[in-house]
Amino acid sequence: LDQSLIIAILALVVGLVIGWLLANRKAATLASDLAVAQSKAADADLIRQTRDAVERERNDAHRDLAALRAQHEDRTAAAESLRTELMAIRADRDAARADLATMKAQHEAVEARLADMREAKDLMATQFNDLANKALTDAQKAFLDRAEARFRQSEELAGTN
Repeated sequence: LDQSLIIAILALVVGLVIGWLLANRKAATLASDLAVAQSKAADADLIRQTRDAVERERNDAHRDLAALRAQHEDRTAAAESLRTELMAIRADRDAARADLATMKAQHEAVEARLADMREAKDLMATQFNDLANKALTDAQKAFLDRAEARFRQSEELAGTN
């Protein structure tokens, strides 16, 4: 009887160790996914900073353009050279706007992907919890069934003596 109890306890301990190892493997995968998501979030922050720098440059270009227009009114003699410079500034501004539009689209795509990853992470966490709870419930049920069978067997043995 003592050997059977020891074997049952050892089986339970082995089952718990295997369950714990499987849970740790899943946790490592989730940690890896989280690191990827955090990396993508850092990339999104870099894109935001770049976008802000482009906006500052665009605002600077707009201020430069206003100053050039004021000088144009004051300096009619230098009108031709200022017109050429103004066209260059407008081209830069248009390029900056195009770059900004591209960056905004990229930023939105990264944000959408980050949201998808967060949803996937939450789903995986829920699935992991469900699987862990099921495994624990099954292990407890099996243990209780075995214990009940042993208890009946010992009662039967005690009843026959």
